[in-house]
Amino acid sequence: MGVKGLTSMIEQHPSLFTRHCLHDARLVIDGNALKYFLYQDRPPCDNGHHGGRYQIFSAKCQRFFLNLAECNISPYLVFDGALEMDDKKLAETKSRSQERIRTAVAIPSGSGGIAVSPCSALVFMKVLDDLGIPYVFCDFEADAETAALANALDCAAASGDSDFYIMDLRDGYLPLNHFDWMNPKMIKVSEAAAPSGQLYIECKKYKSSAFCKMFHVKQTLLPILATAVGNDYKDTFGASLDPFQSFVHSKFFSSKTGRRSYDQIVSYLSWLKEKETKEEAIYDMVRHVRGADREKLRRLIDASLEMYHFSDSLTVAHFTGGQLNPKRSKLAACASVPPWFVDLLNRGKVAAMCANVLCNKRVFLKIQVEDSRQVSAGGASLNIRAILYGILLKGQKSASRRPPVVEEYAQSSGSLKHSIVEPAYDIAGCDGRKLALPSLQDIPDMYETDRREILLAAAGIGGSVILSIPALFQLATCVTLNLLSHANPPVYSDQIVALLVSWLHGVAASRQKYINKDQDTPKLLQVDLENSDMHAILTNCKPHENKYEESRQLDVEVIQAMAQWQQCLLDLVHLNKVLLSPFVYPDMAVLYNGPLIHSLCIILKPMSSTEQQLQWVVRELLGDTMPGIHALLDQLLKPLSPFLMPRKRTNKSKKGKKAPSRPGTSRPSMDTPPARGAEGGAERDTEEVFYSVRVSNRFAALGWNE
Repeated sequence: MGVKGLTSMIEQHPSLFTRHCLHDARLVIDGNALKYFLYQDRPPCDNGHHGGRYQIFSAKCQRFFLNLAECNISPYLVFDGALEMDDKKLAETKSRSQERIRTAVAIPSGSGGIAVSPCSALVFMKVLDDLGIPYVFCDFEADAETAALANALDCAAASGDSDFYIMDLRDGYLPLNHFDWMNPKMIKVSEAAAPSGQLYIECKKYKSSAFCKMFHVKQTLLPILATAVGNDYKDTFGASLDPFQSFVHSKFFSSKTGRRSYDQIVSYLSWLKEKETKEEAIYDMVRHVRGADREKLRRLIDASLEMYHFSDSLTVAHFTGGQLNPKRSKLAACASVPPWFVDLLNRGKVAAMCANVLCNKRVFLKIQVEDSRQVSAGGASLNIRAILYGILLKGQKSASRRPPVVEEYAQSSGSLKHSIVEPAYDIAGCDGRKLALPSLQDIPDMYETDRREILLAAAGIGGSVILSIPALFQLATCVTLNLLSHANPPVYSDQIVALLVSWLHGVAASRQKYINKDQDTPKLLQVDLENSDMHAILTNCKPHENKYEESRQLDVEVIQAMAQWQQCLLDLVHLNKVLLSPFVYPDMAVLYNGPLIHSLCIILKPMSSTEQQLQWVVRELLGDTMPGIHALLDQLLKPLSPFLMPRKRTNKSKKGKKAPSRPGTSRPSMDTPPARGAEGGAERDTEEVFYSVRVSNRFAALGWNE
């Protein structure tokens, strides 16, 4: 977000920037801005067509921080928390969401836009944790906290938000679009301000003092400029600033450049340079309206200016040797949040969406590429979110003394839709008995087995079959089982088989990287795979991974299936964190390879049965390998197989007669219930339906037995 048109206006004045060689320094970074910048910086990690290439994004993030380390730059990341409780930014947040939906809707038809894949934040946070990068989540907005920390540490701040052109940063602002992080350079002998051989990152530094000098305005009045031009609060002002803006336009506007946005900002600067104080400027802004509207406008202006006020900062205390004190948290005060949970929120160990539920009773689901003809992909995990909301809100009262509800905003059928979700306060256990959900106060005293039981019950599955598979895949398997039960439209066996191949491929690729670096393989990746297994699947999958990118084929059915899976994963991860992580954190860089999944779905889709799909996978992708990888695939399939749904097939003879039934198959009677999750499924002109999944001896046709 930021100040409309300010970035492009400042870019018209190169003299406002100085070339800067960054090394041997601290650097405070806007965490949200950096995440989006790294995802989209050329070349972008993914355009959103196939849900994500998280392994590439993970590697790119790692490279960024390792390059900083080579230049002896110490980063400190600051992230946004919950949306402000005054709803001043609600209209702007809706507008931004709708804009992202328009971009996402256009992508399947060949648009060149970029939609950030939904699980990118999970990947980014894992890189930070793996590399030990210090970071903190604010209670609410992070911009002022980021600037305050930079001033406290006597260093520059980096972001992509134009609000930082307004901030009074003593050591300056480094726009990320001028941050040449990919190519650290060696300091020349002639520039011997640093030791010989020192690497640096070339960037451009901006100081607001230079801007004020150029346009003859006081530094303290720059927040007034942002408010007048239009920042994140502009939609909340509505038409209340129109009389003032008409006044400025009539007295100060002149179309010198022919660029309307530029000339408008210059006109506000011409007005502002006549002012000495904020009070004088504010009076001039409100005097054009009368009565109660004047006081209302003044309050809106004050709220806008608050964005640029550096208050007593918990973030500064945290990074300068103090501790985050949950008792001083605005979150704790506004929603009676237990101190231990505030601490987890500030340390990023639970999702910021939980803070939004607690403070605002409002959630915006991730915008991703979906089939615009379908309802929201978030519907597949509504059951999980209702349970999450119930745990977060248990014991809270709404203003009407009724149990609170949660507003959800999600893309649906190509636009932003609003719905009300009632939290769940109990859940059916695996043995059929009802389990009362705990409150936040209860969770720290619960046994891990009880917390695990709640998560498994949320996904509607028993624990024994999940705990028998490798820890790396346990939560992802819960996600997949929940998807098979709740997907609308349903997912098919070819899509699940392709997803499982992506898991195997990801493990092989990740382990191979550690082997290439002569490093020990992390414990989670130590599944039973021989080097020959890894080589086979990496070699055989490579053409299919590249094939999708070359053909640019887009199957919206696959897009929707994977969008539902990723939303299910996000919601179950959020629940897992609130329950203090009874299951291992899933590594999306290992589990999800969008181009490979889409390419395999195109191949597997025409096959008549799940067994035929699996036989093709074993023959073409796993090859003549040791049985270890076969056993792992079979282990992953075991809990899923009873619920996999092959596609319905239409078999017609040349004369239009019904094709004969295959041996061992029969048409289900009208009394036969559909496969689980099949509601609203495939084409209705089907003449024969084959349910040919066998849980045991899947690979008998290839001469390999379980």
